[in-house]
Amino acid sequence: TQEKVVFTVISQSILEKMQFQRADTTAKLRHTLSLYLALVFTAVFYMSYFYDGSSIAKYLCKQQELSRVNEADIEAYSDKILFGDSIQDVPAKINLDPTSDSEAGFLRAEKIRSVDNVLILILTISAWMMLIPRLHGIRYLSFIYLFLGGYLIALSFYKGVNGGAIFSELAVPAHATRWMPCFAVWILLFYRAKTDIQHHSPALSAVKYLLIIAASLTFATHGYEAFMEHPKFKDLLYGAFEIISVSPSQIVAITLLKVIGIMDIFLAVAVIFYHSRWKWLLLWMSAWGFLTAISRPIAFGDLGIDDAFLRIGNGAIPLIVYLFIRYHFQSRQQYNDQT
Repeated sequence: TQEKVVFTVISQSILEKMQFQRADTTAKLRHTLSLYLALVFTAVFYMSYFYDGSSIAKYLCKQQELSRVNEADIEAYSDKILFGDSIQDVPAKINLDPTSDSEAGFLRAEKIRSVDNVLILILTISAWMMLIPRLHGIRYLSFIYLFLGGYLIALSFYKGVNGGAIFSELAVPAHATRWMPCFAVWILLFYRAKTDIQHHSPALSAVKYLLIIAASLTFATHGYEAFMEHPKFKDLLYGAFEIISVSPSQIVAITLLKVIGIMDIFLAVAVIFYHSRWKWLLLWMSAWGFLTAISRPIAFGDLGIDDAFLRIGNGAIPLIVYLFIRYHFQSRQQYNDQT
């Protein structure tokens, strides 16, 4: 009987220690993802403030300018005059003059950009404030990450709507490593008690698959773009070869892009089904993601630093998933050995 009591006490002590280690590791995962998202929003704010504004502001400025010059009425009137018909009814007397002068339109556009910059600044400050450990215990504050994720999705969506660049319509899946971790952090915070204590909670499984899908979407999209010979990817190749004083022919560059595209798509598909068995896939994705991010400043100089900063998650997210799965494997083995 005394031996059973001693065994029970030792077992409880071991399990409590494992739960403490688990809580500590889960907290590290929360803080790592939170730090990553704070850096993402810092880059977004920098590019929005020091350049032409965010994709959302550009879309709103474009729409207000089209409204100012009566673009819809002018288009309908032109269709009626040139082709004898129009998409919408055109009144007999139509005013084709702008509703306001260009200066007023410029002031409205500046106001839109100012409001957008203030909003991004608030979201960036919120992302950095959420690094405070004490705030992680306030459950309703976890919804901040839903707003952060929604805003990043909106940025990607309106980048596609604005167009102006090849494959811009694929911005939402291409930027999955930026916005999807927001929802992973929300799950970690909202279900904090379960993720800290339970050995294999559905919440942690959801976080793992969210991050895996994020990496998979980004790699699949970039793989498709490379296979379809994205012009910017060609410039990256030429810039990289220029460093070693090599000038590849166009056929060689296209062949390399095809191979890279196939490799990215393979990694995107394989990591979903074999991430636990072939954990080296995640390390491969991480190394390639960091390399492609660093290639921006290498090829474009200082102009590529901001771009590289935004794409650092293409390597960071697979690495985080690798460490996460490795911890799960080790902790599960320890748990099974002790029980």
